[in-house]
Formats: sequence, structure tokens, C-alpha cells
Amino acid sequence: MIIGQQQNNIEKIGLDSSKKAGINQDKLGKLQYILTKGLYQDAQSAVIVEWANNGVDSIVQSKKDPIENPVIVKIGNRKLSVEDKGIGLNKDEFENVCMSYLSSTKENNNDTIGHFGLGMKSFIALDRSAIFTCRKDGVEIKYIAYQGEEFMEYDVIYEKETTEENGLICEIDIKDSYEEQTFISKARTKLAYYDTVVLIIDGIVQENQIIRSDNWQFSDNSGFNLLHLCLKDVVYEINYSKLGIPQINIPIALRFDLSSGLCPIPSREALIYNQETIILVKDKIKSIANFFIDRYNSEWKEYESFIEAMPHIHNYYYYVNIAGKDFCIDALEKYADSSIKTLKIKGIDINNPSFYFNLKGNMFAEYEKAALYDSWTFKTKRTGYNSIMWHLEQKYTLIEVTSVPVGYTRKYLLEKYNGRILFVKKFTKRKLGDRNKVKVENYIYLLSLNNYKRETWRARIKEWQRVENEFISKIIDETNIQIPEDWLAREKEAKKANINKPKYNSKALNKEKGQVTLAWAKKSYADKVTFDKSVHNISDLKNRHFLTIYGTSDHKEILSRVFRVVPAKVHVIIANKSEVKHLKDRHNFISIEKFIMGDNKTFGKIATSILFQREIDEFNLLFRNDNQILQKCTKKYYDDYQKLTQYSNDNYKNSGEMNKEILQMAETYNLWDYTLWEEYKNVKKCNVDYAFVNQLKAPGKWDSVAEKRYNTTISQMLLFRKKYYNELQDFEIQLIPIKKEELEIAEF
Repeated sequence: MIIGQQQNNIEKIGLDSSKKAGINQDKLGKLQYILTKGLYQDAQSAVIVEWANNGVDSIVQSKKDPIENPVIVKIGNRKLSVEDKGIGLNKDEFENVCMSYLSSTKENNNDTIGHFGLGMKSFIALDRSAIFTCRKDGVEIKYIAYQGEEFMEYDVIYEKETTEENGLICEIDIKDSYEEQTFISKARTKLAYYDTVVLIIDGIVQENQIIRSDNWQFSDNSGFNLLHLCLKDVVYEINYSKLGIPQINIPIALRFDLSSGLCPIPSREALIYNQETIILVKDKIKSIANFFIDRYNSEWKEYESFIEAMPHIHNYYYYVNIAGKDFCIDALEKYADSSIKTLKIKGIDINNPSFYFNLKGNMFAEYEKAALYDSWTFKTKRTGYNSIMWHLEQKYTLIEVTSVPVGYTRKYLLEKYNGRILFVKKFTKRKLGDRNKVKVENYIYLLSLNNYKRETWRARIKEWQRVENEFISKIIDETNIQIPEDWLAREKEAKKANINKPKYNSKALNKEKGQVTLAWAKKSYADKVTFDKSVHNISDLKNRHFLTIYGTSDHKEILSRVFRVVPAKVHVIIANKSEVKHLKDRHNFISIEKFIMGDNKTFGKIATSILFQREIDEFNLLFRNDNQILQKCTKKYYDDYQKLTQYSNDNYKNSGEMNKEILQMAETYNLWDYTLWEEYKNVKKCNVDYAFVNQLKAPGKWDSVAEKRYNTTISQMLLFRKKYYNELQDFEIQLIPIKKEELEIAEF
């Protein structure tokens, strides 16, 4: 790598009496210390990076393809080794170049990373010896190098002929398991962007997805949450204070090649920040900001309907998906030439979509609940406190009736719309209303029309109706139900045939060859679970669309418990021991053993949803009384909360006392679904860190000043908790006034 040199142009007048500074020959040991132990702040990372870079440079110098001939870094069995099949080293090169400080063959080459002539000696900073196996032109020499009494020393272990390729192996011992884990962690991070290096840990090649563009790149193993940079493949943190800008929250790296003008310090642990470096980095930030904002805006669309847009209305973050990875781009907007396009819905121009989202609970104000069918139970009373909108969001089928369906009408509707059903009745009609009456069915009150000019009322009402009708259209009209005659005739015949049919378990069912007897779980009175037997053709089992969990009579107790907690679409059955063989390996049939312990994730999702629901409930407590402070100041956690909520809506089923047993089983056998584990930890952290926010009183008006003031207050309280919580948790804190001139307020 070519490092530019600055020339000091000094005009000399008169007699030239200048002299050169020198180095005391008796102090060379001190210089060696400065160039090894005194040079590196992180010796472990230094050895990994320096040796890996030397290996890559060697491959490049040999004219081999570095992708097809990668450097091999191995960590395991208390040893670190770095091997390359590059140009290799002979005796003269090892002893007179590699073991000589500041000697390098790469000073005038921008294809190689090295320059300073220090990298191979970096191991001295670890206070241990290193083994170097050098191969070149049919000769193999093994050296041991170590810190001598004053200078670094090395000995030849052996020299012999070899048929191995040219190359070099560098090795050091690792002290203990703790240091080995440290080496592993640092190797993953420091080598994250090398597609020319293969990392092997305990014999296993480490997978690493790298996404590259001209000006930026991303790695699964980088470990960075903030924007950082790479000089070729070497990763560096960005010194934001030097740039004079706030930290940028996006886990990608700016890309710079070796000829870009950036210059590292001799240890390669940081960059030298001069004016040129600052300009280069800022220009690169602007270029990637434009890339991501333009990419987002090019994929932006105007939503056709409110329902389609509804999951995105309260999104506080904007994402761009590249190669299957989502990147949050909010922090880049201020550096781009254009702004992020905001959400737009066709036909909604007067009010912001958030206005209608906040009123979604009033979309069905003209309707009331008539009956509820769920988990094989039909209820006309105690249908719960949840709104009609909630049931729609939970994917209930909404059916409009004139009265509670009974008899054949009820049975026909339940068969026709198989699943969870909410029956509703229309009991009123929305009107313009009286401005003095507070009723949600009155447009004046609902839309706060008194705050606007009367000539705009019609347009505002029409826009509301445009949104409301999207939801009302989801209601299926069965007010004029006509039961098909053939269905009614079949039911009447079946009723006659079943008059003298023996009850369950009174005697064995008639079964023919090619059939099996299965007992299906269902809920009976007092939430008990019973099993009803029925005969099925074996050939018909392949056509079942729902997941079915099966076991024998020995599993009846656990099957009953599982039935109470699985979603409605999951069926549970008991089969005779002799007939279980017909269920094995059939589509959508799974044994109770595999359901609990196998690869199927249904039980894990149930257990995980219970765990998530606890944090969701805690999070909801933070929002009690419509806590605007929390909504304004914890936007970064809200997306994670919404993801957990959707997951819980899809999988959660309150099973009372069974919840504890499910959680214990999931904990014992590690059955969790880790899909949203990071989001779960974030919400859990939010519930702990921001619990105090409910003690604050919201301002009368939210504006930029209020938002900044409350964010500052919350940041200070979080800092206080972080610094003192462990020490002060058992003490009472008293606030003592401080004189104004002694008070300093930190900016956050």
C-alpha cells in the first residue's frame, strides 16, 4: 500500500547548518517495544488482522486469484493458525525482511494492504512465541520466534526439502478457553468483510453473507450497529466526533480502496483523520444516503386501499430490502439530496391516514354483536369486551343477521363459514347529528366538524365513508338467508337416521376393511375435553388440509392438554395402537412426540407467543391513559412491539394455568421460536428502562420544543439508571436544590 508523504517546503537562508536526528543505538530495545507491545491497543485483533492481511497480500503477489485461493484462518484446540498458498518465504526473506522492523516489500504497491513492515511481529504484543513454517521453491523451514532478553529472537527448528506449494503458516498458542472465545469473537468481526479469507472454528467453516455495492457493503458477522467503514477489507469504526456529525444507525460499511487517500495509523487500529479524510468520508456518506433514499422512493407506491396500507400507517421507520436483508434508512435521510416519500392512500387527501387509524374502533358503530362462535362454542351472551374491529383484525368471519341464528339456520351458517365467526346486527344509522350530543354515530362529534368550515363538511364525511366502507364491506350479508333445499333434506334424513344411534362409547363402531377409527378431541361443558369416535377411509386421510396431532390412548391426558392450547385450525385425535401405522408419514399428520420435541414449530410458537404476550401486556401498561410521552419518545421500540403483537395474534391462546406448564416445557427442552427473539429482548428492555415514564405528565401541546425537552429528560434518567441503578436500588433518593451557578445540564 502506498502511503503519501507530506513535504515541508522550508526556505534556507545563509549557512546550512541543519542536522539529522538519530537513534541511540543503546535504546533500540525501547524502539522495538514501541513497535510491538507499545503499538497495539488490541493485540489479539492485531495478530488476526496483520497475519490475515499478509496472507492476502502474498496471494495477490503470486498472481493467484485470492477468491479461489483464500487464506485459511483456524481457531480451535487452543491454537490460532493462519495459512496462505502465496509466494512463500525463503530463508533470506524471512530473516532479513520479515524479522526486520520497518522492512516491507509492499511500500510502492496499491494492490497490497501492507506497508509498515510490522505485521508479522505483532504476536510479540501477546507475550508468547510464534511458529512460522515457510515454504518456497521446494524448501521448507520452520522457525520459532519469541521475545528475547531485549530484542526479538528466532531459531530454526528444522530445514528440509518439500513438495508442498509455496506458502506460509503462522501459529500461536491460546492460553485458555476464555481467550479462545475472545479470539473467535474478534476474528468474526475483524474478518467479516474478507471474501479472500475462510474462517474455520473447531473444524467448522463459518458462514458469512456479504452484500456488496460500489460504495458500501454489509456482513452478517460485522457485529456493528452503526455505520462504519472498510479500507479494502479492513474494518474501522468511524470517529463521528472528528466528522462533527451524530452517529448513524445503519449496520453497513462505507467502502474505500487502497488508493482512495485514507491512511491508517501504523497499528492499523484506526485511521488518521485529516481534512482530506473528513471530506472523503462525508462524501461517501452522502453517496450511500442518496443510494438508499432513491432506492426506497423508486419502490414507493400509493396504496389502493386503507386496509392494505393500515399495517404501515404507524411505521416510524423506513426500510429498504436488498438481497433479503432489511436496512432501516431513517438516519440517512438528512444526508441525502431528496427526502423519503411518506405513505399515501388513493382517495385520502383531506385527513392524514393516522387520523382514520386512530378512529378505527368507530368503523362499526352502526353494528352490535349478536353471537360469537369460537372453539366449537356458540355464545349469545358473554361474547367478550373486544370490539367488532378487533374480531376482524383477528380474522373472524363477520356475518350480518337480523337475529341470532338458531336451528338449521345456525348449523348451515356454521358449516358454510367453517371457522371463527362473529354474528352482528345493524341497530342504527349514522347521521350528521347534533353538535351538542356526544355520540360516535354522529358525524359532527366523530369527525370534530365544528373545528372546520361548514362548506368542507360534506367532503370530510365522504372521505370518512370511503374508509369506513372498506371495513363494512368485509361483513357478509346473510340477512335474507335461503337454506338450499337439498342441504335441508339431507339434514332431516340424517336426523331421522341418528334417532336410535348409540351414544359415544356405548359400543364399537362398525368398521370395514380400508378404514380406521379415530377419536376427535372437542370441548364439552365446563371447558372439559372429550373425544368423539368416527370411522374414516384410509385413502381419504391424504386430503386433510389442517395439521392433525395424533397419539394413542396412552397419550390421552397430554393430548387433552395440548388441545386446550393449540389454535383452532389444529386438530387432535386418538387412534388405536394398531392403526397408528396408517397415520405415520402422512401429509399434515404428526405424532404427539414429534409435535412436542420434533422439528414442527407449532408448540414452540405457542410457548413463544405466551412469553411475548407477557411483555406485550407490560408494554401496553406503559401506554395506559394514552401516554403520549412514551409514544413520542420510544418510537424505536414501537416497530418491535408491533411485530410481537402480530406474532401473538397469530399464535397466542390464553390457556390459564396451562401457560405455566407450556413455558416450563419450552424452557426445559429449548422449544422456543427464535424468529423475533431480538425484537422480544428489545421490548423487554424497553419495559424495564422506560417504566418511569408513566410518572411524567404530558405537555398540553406537543411541538419540537416539548419533544426535545422530554427526550432530554428521559435520556438523563436512563443515564442515571445505567450508572447508578445497581448501587442505589435499595436506597431512597432525595432531591436537594443546587445553586444555579453550580448546575450543569448535559445535552443529549
